[in-house]
Amino acid sequence: MNRSPKKAMLARPAASSPSWPERLRQARLPLVLCALALLVYSRSLWCDFVRDDKPQIVDNKQIQSWDYLPQILGSHLWSHSGPEVNVLFYRPVFSVWMLLMHTIGGLTPWFWHLSNILIHVAATYLVFRLCQRLTGSDLGAAAAAAVFAVPPIHVDAVTWVSASCEVLFGISALAAMLALLNRDKDGAPRVWASALWFGAGLFAKETGIAMLAILPMFAWVQLKDETADQPNDRSTKTARLVRATLPYAVVTAACLLIRFAVMRRVGVETGEHSWAEVTTA
Repeated sequence: MNRSPKKAMLARPAASSPSWPERLRQARLPLVLCALALLVYSRSLWCDFVRDDKPQIVDNKQIQSWDYLPQILGSHLWSHSGPEVNVLFYRPVFSVWMLLMHTIGGLTPWFWHLSNILIHVAATYLVFRLCQRLTGSDLGAAAAAAVFAVPPIHVDAVTWVSASCEVLFGISALAAMLALLNRDKDGAPRVWASALWFGAGLFAKETGIAMLAILPMFAWVQLKDETADQPNDRSTKTARLVRATLPYAVVTAACLLIRFAVMRRVGVETGEHSWAEVTTA
């Protein structure tokens, strides 16, 4: 019986694992890129805590003991500052990250700066892997990752430790896209895994919601191979659309429900700016 090229490809025996010298050869480019990202921002290791670092890290008792974990998960980001502070950000992934960093490094500034640099290095590596998968070119992926690693637009997020939520969200977004490029044993893209990474990004920073305009379309494209041998009718297109959007819709709804249960509201603004001001700013 004839098999489709895709099924035949999946039926092939797995290739043998590469040797350590081969792995090192393959890792040269990403290692150079990671070293570049580390080197560019290494000067921040001599910096102190600045701006929000003092109230959010130094004076934040909630990140100084795991006994506060239920409170971290059940309250907004600035709840440690008292009821008079009404900055309604709910970022449990970011808060748990700070708790973990304090557990390891205490209030040593250089350690916190190092942690920010290292997650930026991780993001640079993910950019390389994503571009490598999309383009099939190691040099092209290396160029893209280098452009990501060194531009000054990242200075605020990487050198200001209170802005690590930006980098954590970036890692989640990149992992969500990479998940769609990785396939299960049956050849299907891992849409639910991607949606869970998207949810992690939402809980790192609210601006993660922007990925909702990108990931379902990416999933739609990746699911095209799954319907290549099916009739191109309305029911097939509808099923593909549901498979591409449902996981992200479910995760978004769950995140909004959790956010509402914690803070009794969904948004963060209090109406200080009109829509005209927001859209023209």
